[in-house]
Amino acid sequence: HLMRRRGSSMSMIKAVQTINSTRFRTEKLEEFYDKHEEIGKGHFASVFRVTERSTNTEYAAKFIKKKRLESSKRGMSKKDIQNEINILAEMDHENIIYLHQVYESREYVILVLELVGGGELFDFISEREWLTEEEASCFVKKILLGVQHLHSKNVVHLDLKPENVLVTESCEVKVTMCPPLRRRRGATRTACR
Repeated sequence: HLMRRRGSSMSMIKAVQTINSTRFRTEKLEEFYDKHEEIGKGHFASVFRVTERSTNTEYAAKFIKKKRLESSKRGMSKKDIQNEINILAEMDHENIIYLHQVYESREYVILVLELVGGGELFDFISEREWLTEEEASCFVKKILLGVQHLHSKNVVHLDLKPENVLVTESCEVKVTMCPPLRRRRGATRTACR
């Protein structure tokens, strides 16, 4: 009986955290965070290192350019951004980047995400030129555990590559959740059994 109550209170805490992380805050990010250098750039987004003033915790702030018109080719639609946020909010796994907060300005939706200090797996491998079999199998196992969690939530990562896998300073692996992410409908067929 106590375990059921404890499990119930833990799921309530998770629900509150999910609501807080997915709620679009309209205050300026700069009121709560110090913005530092750019640490990444994509087609529709730039990522900056930020520090939350109240906790002195560092995060990655992903500034996603919103489309002005639905027919525009520049930026992401609000619907696609909301889809990414909803998927990120469901992910609670040690090998997947987590979403901390969401801010919205006139031009951008800003996702405040876990900051991973070690960089991309691609750069990690390039700098070392080779990995031992033990290191490689450890990385593959952790990536597959993250992907397994995605699949358990009916989400597929359509751009899984070493550039979208981050390595912490202690060689832990975090799969980044950058678009395109899609909900899987029905069973997925594969030639592998």
